[in-house]
Amino acid sequence: MNTQNLNLDILKDVIPKISKNKKRLIMPNSPFEGYYIEIYGTDNIQTVDIHGNVYLPLIDTIVNIIYKVVDINNENVFIKANFNTAILIKGRFKQEQGDNETPEVLPTLREWKGGKETFVLQNSATIVINNKILKEKAGMLTEFFIKLLNIKINVEERKSKKGDICLDLNNDNLELGDEGYYLKITPNRVFISSSSVKGILYGGITVLQIMYTSDDKRTLPSGIARDYPKYCVRSIMLDIARAWIPLQYLVDITKYMAYFKLNNLHLHINDWGGNGYEAFRLESDFEGLAADDGYYTKDEYRAYQKLALKYNIEIVTEIDTPAHSKCFKKINPVLPMINDTLLDIRKPEILEFTKKLIDEYITGEDPVFTTRIFDIGTDEFPREYSKEMRVYCDELIRYINEKGGRAQLWASFGGIDGYNGDTAVCGKARASYAAPGMQDYEVLLKYGFDVINAIMFPLYIVPGGNWNFADYLDYECVYKSWEANWFDSQGEIKALLGDPQFIGAKVCLWNDLYNMNSGFSIFDIFDRLKGGIVLISEKTWSGEKRNDQSSIKFVQKVRQFWNCAPSVNPGRCVQSNTELICSYNFTYCKNGLITDLSENGYDATAINTKQMPNSIILDKSGYISLPFNSIGFPYTISIDMKINIEPGINALLFSSIDGKFFINIDGSSKCGFKREKYCFIFDCELPISQIFNFKLSCSQREIKLIINDAYVYDAINQLPHTREDSSTFVLPVEKIGVGLNIELIKLKILNKYMSYDNLLANQNYALFCKAEASSYLTNDGRFTAEKAVDGVVNRDNQLQFSKGHNQWLRLDLDQIRDINKFIITFSEHIPEYKIYISLTGEEEDWHEIYHLADGLQGVETTDIIDIPLSKARYIKYEQISMWYVESLKDFYSGGIEEFEVYGFVYEYYYNLIKQAEEKLLIMDKEDYIYIKINKIKNQLVKYLLNKRIYQRILDQLTEAIIDFIK
Repeated sequence: MNTQNLNLDILKDVIPKISKNKKRLIMPNSPFEGYYIEIYGTDNIQTVDIHGNVYLPLIDTIVNIIYKVVDINNENVFIKANFNTAILIKGRFKQEQGDNETPEVLPTLREWKGGKETFVLQNSATIVINNKILKEKAGMLTEFFIKLLNIKINVEERKSKKGDICLDLNNDNLELGDEGYYLKITPNRVFISSSSVKGILYGGITVLQIMYTSDDKRTLPSGIARDYPKYCVRSIMLDIARAWIPLQYLVDITKYMAYFKLNNLHLHINDWGGNGYEAFRLESDFEGLAADDGYYTKDEYRAYQKLALKYNIEIVTEIDTPAHSKCFKKINPVLPMINDTLLDIRKPEILEFTKKLIDEYITGEDPVFTTRIFDIGTDEFPREYSKEMRVYCDELIRYINEKGGRAQLWASFGGIDGYNGDTAVCGKARASYAAPGMQDYEVLLKYGFDVINAIMFPLYIVPGGNWNFADYLDYECVYKSWEANWFDSQGEIKALLGDPQFIGAKVCLWNDLYNMNSGFSIFDIFDRLKGGIVLISEKTWSGEKRNDQSSIKFVQKVRQFWNCAPSVNPGRCVQSNTELICSYNFTYCKNGLITDLSENGYDATAINTKQMPNSIILDKSGYISLPFNSIGFPYTISIDMKINIEPGINALLFSSIDGKFFINIDGSSKCGFKREKYCFIFDCELPISQIFNFKLSCSQREIKLIINDAYVYDAINQLPHTREDSSTFVLPVEKIGVGLNIELIKLKILNKYMSYDNLLANQNYALFCKAEASSYLTNDGRFTAEKAVDGVVNRDNQLQFSKGHNQWLRLDLDQIRDINKFIITFSEHIPEYKIYISLTGEEEDWHEIYHLADGLQGVETTDIIDIPLSKARYIKYEQISMWYVESLKDFYSGGIEEFEVYGFVYEYYYNLIKQAEEKLLIMDKEDYIYIKINKIKNQLVKYLLNKRIYQRILDQLTEAIIDFIK
């Protein structure tokens, strides 16, 4: 019988039995003559391996297997099932009343049986190891205890005694693999055992996390854990080509990942970007190849990878060819290229060039790339060169394998827009699956690839949201609606659980917009990346969401852990018991210490200051230092102070390695800050010789300067730019007041952002207002009405109605407003819609205020709608007709990324400007009044162009003009 004629569907309801000794699965008899049944794959080899061996779990566990039907005459001839068979393996223990609940850790423990007592770590406790090999990992754990819990703990190699944490390297649980571990917590001791130092480190991290969540930071619930990963690749891909990330910060990100049991970091080191940018981030024998704005030397990169391995992180470096190759043109102007970014792979010298470049990093006694896996890129090349691309990929895969490595690539094979054809491609490599239109999972399996899920929706993050990708990953929503083996957000295309060729998943952060001078910093990158880290941690270690888990609980757990990784702080988070981080009133300074009035005890240090009755004075040589170098966003700092003497050029108010905040920046008399390549300036001159309140408030996207809680200023990016994506500033507080003669009266810092949008003259009345809609495309929380009024204008964050012509969005502005403008950003525009307004919201009170009857169809665009000044509290948008998708021969509702409502009357201020200009025409230009009013008038013209216009600044500018006109 030909295997193609076998119909394995008849096995769908056939469940293997378990032997009497509970150590083996008994495979069912084959219904096919000449064939027998075996296991092709299992999604829990730690409980049921592919040979049918059973290792009893602690608790009842479902294991999903994949059958294969094998020819009795040739074991290499078989057909695998295209479905999973679920088996219940009974656990060793039953949950009992009074058992300790499963401890909260990230990622979630795979198995736990709770005891009924606790273990409390004493000051005399020791980490005891049974093998010298464990010294390094034990030393890392002692550092973690000090940094996270402020507990000093020693390491000894001896027999354990009461109160010890015991690290035991043994072969008792080989089935758990080299990353799994067995944890036993008793009232007297803690035992962490594994067959590998990797598992020992992971077990130690689990203990650390459990202890961190206890009230006293010392207590563990008694119980047993059997913990191990669902997938062998738990990865993040980071584009460091278009964003220079200093090595120490990259180390910090790597250590942060390790704390959540990720084990793979894929670094994309060459690419091109906006404003003619291109970069290659490694030192090279090709003179001039390394990027001018930052690169890693071979020695430091080699050392970094070896350090990462100590934290169980494998670094996979990607040199992307033959697309994304602009950087190679500058080192060889005659290198054959199709255009500025594409190597001409039709020319044999291109393959030789690429092999020579690869050899530089993977060969030698101590190669630069210390891990076997090497990524060759190969994405986004024109499909008319498909045959040449298949040859190119095949050659490089074989070449790397021959060198003892293992190739990885963006394997664009099988999709309708893939590199398709008959030319053979070696599949002995890892394939990153990102684009269904360019890749087909079954084709990748057929070729023999091991597949890593990197599906662009929802796993791509692009700061700024280019090409409709997420600016910030909605990790709560993705946790709820996606699993690691799903190649879309609905699970319509997915790998079978336990498929041995499906090896894991990764979130990818691409810095497409980083070179557009739109304000992004490395801290902005990490702030977006950490959501991906925690998502991949949970989904690839713990596996599918269980019935007792929810997205709400996941978010609570994430917020508990993601700002507390030991020994590293990439987000510059400062722990606080309340929203008040620190507070000082400067009335008393003793021995250089200023008492923190918050609950946190962050006493400040005063250097060369003069104590006054209710303040301290800094006289250029003095400064204040807080017990942390910087504070990450969000935050608000408030200072009551007086500047006694006109500051010199670039006098520093705040400074640390992370940035500098200046008064009189670059001699402009204004204040501003510099970080990385950017300079931001606030259009504000601080008062001299008078007490005033100074605030900086920074969110995840922007910073504001507020003077006396009335005058609000936005940070203005001084580089030429067409986008405004970020003006964030990590607050440097290592030194406060260096080079200034100032008097400090009060200072406090909160860990929250204060928007001051209530002071806007042109505020968006719809922002965060109550919103409801007629229906939604899905009911998983991704496309709700709130997404249309949350201030995030992005295709990945939108309201999507279900199909139906008469869909509606209704807004409640909270009070009656004067309105004159709507701004609607559509992800897909529709041909006809109406807008109604109402004072009461009652059915008979709605009045049509706008009707579009011949609109665009399906395009992403923004409608700016001016209406007569009207009073309204309620707004109703009604979709009259859907848009038609020609390719699908069907109608679909239009999506709304943002719906904004305004009432600012620009005409009043432009009329003032016009009157002032008419009066200025008849004045002498040398006249003092002319000079003064003309300057203020020009300032007003410029200010009215701002995105945000604050009423107090507007009043300040117009007051003199109104007096002048009168």
